[in-house]
Amino acid sequence: MTTLRLQKYMSECGICSRRHAEEAIARGEVRVNGAVAQIGQSVDPEKDHIEFGGKLIKRSEALVYYAVNKPRGIETTCAQKGGQSIVDIVDIPTRVFPIGRLDKDSSGLILMTNDGRLTHRLLHPSFEHEKEYLVTTYGKIDDHSLEALRRGVKYSITEGPKTNPKTGKNSHFKSGIKSGPVRNPVKQFVQTLPCEVKRASSDTFTIILTEGKNRQIRRMVEACGHQVKRLKRIRIEHILLGIMPDGAYRELKRGEREELLRRAALPVVDYAPIVGEVVHGDGRGHSLGFPTANIVMAADVLPNETFSCRVKIREEIYL
Repeated sequence: MTTLRLQKYMSECGICSRRHAEEAIARGEVRVNGAVAQIGQSVDPEKDHIEFGGKLIKRSEALVYYAVNKPRGIETTCAQKGGQSIVDIVDIPTRVFPIGRLDKDSSGLILMTNDGRLTHRLLHPSFEHEKEYLVTTYGKIDDHSLEALRRGVKYSITEGPKTNPKTGKNSHFKSGIKSGPVRNPVKQFVQTLPCEVKRASSDTFTIILTEGKNRQIRRMVEACGHQVKRLKRIRIEHILLGIMPDGAYRELKRGEREELLRRAALPVVDYAPIVGEVVHGDGRGHSLGFPTANIVMAADVLPNETFSCRVKIREEIYL
């Protein structure tokens, strides 16, 4: 990215006007890469660490929300050497990250966004958001096993320190995640919550979970004496996978996005918080018949027009 004047960048980030940015720089309130900034200094926003009042400055960017159909064999976390991560298969101009994860051997719906608020809410255990999966087992699965899944099952995981054969150092081990000898293994038991299970065919069923333990469905099925052949997530809350091909992705529709934010008890906004500066105008607002404010903000966020809005101040809403 080409460099630009520091005061211009601060204005584009919605921090303040260029004039007030210059004043803040002159007072020594702005730092670039740890050093006090100078008037007229140029910066590269992609490389330089810019702070104002001790806080990092960055452009307000539009919040985006995507549904992705993750194929089998793709990681949702950082890919191992030679592997592929889900961020490698999407071509989204805004930097996004997945909400939660799916095992490498599983496929289906993953939500991706740059909205950290939503990610925090959906991943927090107290939220208990619904996720629906389509599960196929090797061979037929009996009604008794499905009923056991509905009631909740208990399975064990083995934990303990293990020695890395390359480094000789100890590391943590969980069964089903890493292989290798375990020294002084400790067996722990996990009890799953009751859930909704519906048979689809002799070897296939759907299951709805509100918890997200590691490899939970596979371990639940194994506790009932069966093995998972295919596992696909087909729904997160009201967002459906639908008929998207493997590796395809789409932006959530406005109604889907707003409903998801409401379910997460978050305000419905299209942009990250924008900081603006209230300045004196030429008095034209008096003719509109209600209070007005002249706000200078990032040039690329909103056009230079007149907007009506709702303002919330200390739990009071003003129209």
